[in-house]
Amino acid sequence: MDFSFLSLGYMQKGLAAALLVGTSCALAGVFIILRHIVFVSMVLAQLAVLGLSIAMFLQLSHAMEFVMAFGATLLGVVYLALFQNERKSPPDALLGMGFAGCHALSLLLLAKSSQGLEEIRHMMSGNLLSVTAGEVQILTLAAAAMFLIHVLGHRSFVFICSDSEFARVSGKNVRAWELLFYISLGLVISLSLQMTGIFYVFSCLIFPGMVGLVLGNSFAIIQIISVMFALVTGFTGVWLSFAWDFPTSEAIIACQLIMFTALAFSRAILQKTLLRRKIRLIGRWLKKRRSATVMQVADNS
Repeated sequence: MDFSFLSLGYMQKGLAAALLVGTSCALAGVFIILRHIVFVSMVLAQLAVLGLSIAMFLQLSHAMEFVMAFGATLLGVVYLALFQNERKSPPDALLGMGFAGCHALSLLLLAKSSQGLEEIRHMMSGNLLSVTAGEVQILTLAAAAMFLIHVLGHRSFVFICSDSEFARVSGKNVRAWELLFYISLGLVISLSLQMTGIFYVFSCLIFPGMVGLVLGNSFAIIQIISVMFALVTGFTGVWLSFAWDFPTSEAIIACQLIMFTALAFSRAILQKTLLRRKIRLIGRWLKKRRSATVMQVADNS
């Protein structure tokens, strides 16, 4: 593997952005999957895209693009906080309508903006190799905030993921923790959309968490595995994009898909092999036990 790409400034910043976004989304993804709110996270991301599309259509400044994206996400968070039934997730039909509507409005606005189709492609795939040092610093702060929230709220998150009703009865403020989580997730999504694209965000919210759940046996181990998976696939994908001239975000997503498939397949084969071995051992033990019983009966007779 040729590591000469690490000497290039734009590759260093792109790699840093990919790893920061990947690890932040990996942490959030574990909670998202365990709470069965994958579709909620997708709608929040699409709201951020809509806010960004409005800013581009109005030709606002780069700073205002982030403000509009985060503001649209906060509207979704407010809905979740104020109107979500405490005992049920938001109806899938309503989430589906929101996702489809936001996506359609985003495309309509971008189609009439100055760059048109180029902005649509940029929104979907991002451009990690054009990330600036200032953007990396901002992403670092957002990632640090996400890590801090998960460290301070580790016990609460475990409690809520295990049994939210029991956590609520035990005095845990489930709604407050969920609101804090949604806000931090919206912040990371809003900051990373233009750098990585919405597909990369979706991928990092799902693949690392799924790998953690496949391989881990406790909440902490699952999170550690998820973060390690995001780091490995992020680095590998950036290297592949340099070595083979692939689009960076898509290269990382492909690495995540291939590695997840390989790990899940290997685990299934290992479990099947261990199960067969266990069955054989039990069969041998039963055979010996049966032989011993027959001999004992013969001696007694």
